Amino acid sequence: MKKTFSEVLNDTIDYFLLGDIELLWNYKIKNNLSNDLATEFTTKENGEEIVKNGVLIPMSRIVNQPYTIIFNTSANESEFEKEENSLSFKKSGYILKVENRKIILFTWWILNDFSDEKVKELVENPSKWNKPFIEIENGWYDVDILGGFTKQPFEFKNKEGNIIKDYSLEPTFEFKLTLRNKKNDFKANINDSFELLEIK
Repeated sequence: MKKTFSEVLNDTIDYFLLGDIELLWNYKIKNNLSNDLATEFTTKENGEEIVKNGVLIPMSRIVNQPYTIIFNTSANESEFEKEENSLSFKKSGYILKVENRKIILFTWWILNDFSDEKVKELVENPSKWNKPFIEIENGWYDVDILGGFTKQPFEFKNKEGNIIKDYSLEPTFEFKLTLRNKKNDFKANINDSFELLEIK
């Protein structure tokens, strides 16, 4: 299964975060953390711990521009294997635990106020805030993150008022999610950069 989202923004902070947000909420309660998870994760060891244990995948140095986001849970080819698309990097070794049948790509802002109300709102209405999500089986996943540029359709009106369809290369992240029977070791670089500069 593939699911695609367009015009996804980082909300002006250079991070994307991927995970089962309800699992992150349970982690917060279990460890008696404050609603300000941004401070908790940047001043203590909790941040590294949750990444290595598959609760959350942080993506740093996200350039402030619209993105196409693709979730790919099948054995089908990656979008970047198509000739018209351009792969800039592939980052492997990430793991993700899913307990609530949904993962969401969200931004740093929610970590500043990780309250009951904010979490519930995001879980129930991710589309309202244009936060990419996919409903998948519970379990452990190996995650490959591919970044580059993919050919995406768009429409515009010409001077005569006619709708013209065309294509452009858009900054894209594709998440290849592979379900496993058990947890694999975390092997990614936790400080890796996901910077994608626009094609000139």
